[in-house]
Order: sequence, then C-alpha cells, then structure tokens
Amino acid sequence: IAHFHLKCKCLTASGQRAGLLQAALLQRENVNRFWVYNGFMASFYLDFDYTLFDTAKFREGLYKILEMNGLDRSLLKLTPEYTENGHKLINMREIFADLAEEHGIPLENFIAPLEKLYARGSELTFADSMEFLRFLRARGDKVCCLTWGDPDFQREKMAISGLEPLFDDIIYTNKLKYQLDIDYANSIFIDDSLRDLAGLLEAGAQEVIRVKRPSGKNSGKALPDALGGVLEVESLAELQQIMQGEENDKS
Repeated sequence: IAHFHLKCKCLTASGQRAGLLQAALLQRENVNRFWVYNGFMASFYLDFDYTLFDTAKFREGLYKILEMNGLDRSLLKLTPEYTENGHKLINMREIFADLAEEHGIPLENFIAPLEKLYARGSELTFADSMEFLRFLRARGDKVCCLTWGDPDFQREKMAISGLEPLFDDIIYTNKLKYQLDIDYANSIFIDDSLRDLAGLLEAGAQEVIRVKRPSGKNSGKALPDALGGVLEVESLAELQQIMQGEENDKS
C-alpha cells in the first residue's frame, strides 16, 4: 500500500538540534540493538536510492541514451522545477520528448532504449536487496520504504525495481524524512544519507543504520563525531549477517 505523507513536524532551532542529537546518542550507549528484543516485532524503514536501488547505474543508463543521440549528459535534468503553483514532476518520457523536439531527433530514438532500460529494472536493484526484505518479513517485522525525492519519479523507479510487493508501506515524500508523521521511537531506519541519519536520530528513532554501498553518492563521506556509535555496513547482506548473529547469540 503506497502513501504520500504530507504531515510534518515543526523544525527545531539549530541550537536545540545539536543538544537533542547528543542526548539521543548518550541514551543509546548502554542499550542493546533494537532487533534483539524478545517478542517485539520492529518497524524497519529503508531508504530506496543507493540503499536498495543502484541509482548510480540507473543514471548512467539514462546518460547513455543521451550520448547515443549525440547529446551531452549535462542536458539531462533530474531536479524538479519549482514554480508558484508547486513543482513540475519528473517524468522521463516527457523529459526525452522535450529533448527530441528541441534537437530535432526522432522520439523513438529515446523511448526505445528507455524501455529497454526499464525492462532491466531488476538488474538495477542491488543483489542483496530482495533477500534482505524477505529476511525481515520472515521475522515478522513491518517492512517499509521511506524515499525522498520527486514522488512521481520515485514511484517510477520503484515500479521497475521489483521490490514493491515486499513492502507493507511505501512513503514517497519531498519533505525531510525526520519531519513526517511516523512513530520514530519504535522504528529502525536504514539509510545512506548522513543528514537524514542525524535528523532521524534526533527525531527519536530507536536505531539508525548507515549503508555505505561502494557506488553510493555519500559513501566517501566519513561518519561525523556527532553520529559516533551508529552502525555502518557496506551492504544489506552484511547487516543481515549481523542480525542473524545476534539472534543466534540469544538462543
């Protein structure tokens, strides 16, 4: 079931943000990982881009379509255009239609390879993504996707990923992830964004986990001292091994 959540919480002052984040980290120091608690089914919220879906590979596929038509990749704009009446949603077919008309190129030269790229959607999903989602579902956890960006563009990518049926809930939002109507205190968030991890922790998340995929756009950034103690993994397969190890230690 897909939802587009719009309800937001108010921003805290910048001075309060640092204090709340520090307090949240101190509170977690002597607490076991959330997923080892007996008899409790957790809510997991997973980021989509660079966590479940290889967005770098997807973008490269789009750039190649431009280059096949003799166009520079810089012409591909994937940022919503904000206007007085809202914002122009991203739709790849419309974007390529505009480029075809502007440069006098047959539209089919763009659409045919785009359809081929979309047909390979499952190849654009990280190899361990589906297995990890199935692992969580088998445990009885609630499995959700929390993805930031233009909602229509995110839906388009989700549709080709093959992951949609594995989620109990999908939240597409262009609001900050830590300002939504979510039960943060009883949820675990898996993300690649340092900004989002800090905000989610401050919002009261029970646990936040950083994924550093080799192709991730944020993977080259070191974990700041303010997020000391946050678990970092390079893949969901690694995280699954850690979780299974903790479950085995309990038994």
